[in-house]
Amino acid sequence: MTVAGATATSSCTEHATAALTLGSHSLVRRRARGAPAALVALLVALVLAGCGGPQTVPLAELVADAEGYDGQQVITSGHVLEFDADDGALERHFVLQDSAANRVLLLPLEAAEEHGGALVEVLGQFEADEVQGRMLHVEEIDPLDDDGRL
Repeated sequence: MTVAGATATSSCTEHATAALTLGSHSLVRRRARGAPAALVALLVALVLAGCGGPQTVPLAELVADAEGYDGQQVITSGHVLEFDADDGALERHFVLQDSAANRVLLLPLEAAEEHGGALVEVLGQFEADEVQGRMLHVEEIDPLDDDGRL
């Protein structure tokens, strides 16, 4: 959700502040005409309704700002790739990868294994770990068609 030029990565506090600012300016102009204070409350409620839920974030952005998304629930998409000992991996694992080879590890293994090779959209908790790297703890995974639609 974008409010007054805010980006999708802005915090809910920033959204609420923007809404209050926009609402209060509007309210001051309209108070002479009898605009109710409930307008501001409604505006803030609508903005905050979008807060707390998952953000849709491209893999490239998760890779570029991994620490900024650490611990957040996100929705992202890409192809599920499988790696095992034949590929030089220490253990079998699945990653989500975009066309620019940005990757995140998908956990648990069982959540991704039936989607190997498929284009998918994933909802999950993102984790950035200095030792283990970028991980997405899968809550939901849905196949996409060739045009990237569910």
